[in-house]
Amino acid sequence: HEIKNTLTPIQLSAERLKRKYLKEISSEPEIFTQCTDTIVRQVRDLRQMVDEFSSFARMPSPVIQTEDLVKITKQTTFLMDLGNNIKITTGFPEKPVEFDCDAGQVGQALTNIIKNASEALEGQSDARIDVSITSDDKNVSIIITDNGKGMPEGMIDRLTEPYVTTRAKGTGLG
Repeated sequence: HEIKNTLTPIQLSAERLKRKYLKEISSEPEIFTQCTDTIVRQVRDLRQMVDEFSSFARMPSPVIQTEDLVKITKQTTFLMDLGNNIKITTGFPEKPVEFDCDAGQVGQALTNIIKNASEALEGQSDARIDVSITSDDKNVSIIITDNGKGMPEGMIDRLTEPYVTTRAKGTGLG
């Protein structure tokens, strides 16, 4: 909250400088515009990071119930497929796969993984995401694969650590 309170006057000041003084600048007005736009954009990016960190820090306590993973995964992939240019293929068992979990948190984790895969595949002409569930008497797996370039080998062991990301704009809190 305190960080966001500090960011607001910085952004407003940059916007006011541009609005009030741009027409008075005769020497390199494009640089003035570029600098003020950079300040506004960076403040916006910082605000987004603060929001993501706040969301991560106050992760709600899970409400564990017996849930159907097929239903949760179908709902998530359906919603992600609607808002995505990349086709998502699925393979689910015909019968429910019951699992004790927090349905909302599992759905959010699936959404984050599919969103990350989609972003990694942007611009790739043959982009594909496959989502499937396998289960037996002892194990249940939700398998999400894509045909992107993959993670750098040295980062695979750190995949679940906070703040680990390969993206320039990512926070690693997804």
